[in-house]
Amino acid sequence: MSTPFRNVYMSMTTLPLLLLLLSAQDPPPYSLPAPQGWGKERMEFPLGFAKDLDHKGVEELRFAPGMFKAEALDGTVSFEPQALEKDLMKYYKGLCASVAASRKLELDLTKISVKVDRQEKKGRLGGEEADVCHARIDWYDPFVTGKPLTLHLELWSRRADGGKRSCLFAIASPKDKSAPIWTALRKILEDFTCPK
Repeated sequence: MSTPFRNVYMSMTTLPLLLLLLSAQDPPPYSLPAPQGWGKERMEFPLGFAKDLDHKGVEELRFAPGMFKAEALDGTVSFEPQALEKDLMKYYKGLCASVAASRKLELDLTKISVKVDRQEKKGRLGGEEADVCHARIDWYDPFVTGKPLTLHLELWSRRADGGKRSCLFAIASPKDKSAPIWTALRKILEDFTCPK
């Protein structure tokens, strides 16, 4: 997993966040629009809080308004479910540990769990057919409340750049799938472009 790849993960705790991981290139070969008022962040790999994630590239994030407000809460890479579970566990456990340590929170990281299931029906990512997975992450909100939090994810994956790279796009929210935020997240998915 040390070769450069394109990957998009969704991560975070309170309100949704969108995250794109890809080979470092300037300018980036993708377009990742977000609604007006959404926050942006970009981090390079390896990530300080998850150094055991052996990927190269950048993480591009989009945060929905209210992401860090407690009152907004309701309560060639393998993208096989088992591989995604391992990577998501490393990411979220590392993120939780890092933020909790900086806030002097004592959280039981052994209680973090990740479950990923593949959907039978294919989806579309950047105009091409893609595999679709659904994930559930039970962890904590280390940023605001320090309390347990369940995060729901939808993930689309496919090969990109003539098969030279992989692309994983993920959206996430603790909100129920019927909540309006999922409409906004799926709109970002529809507007995402990357090479075939």
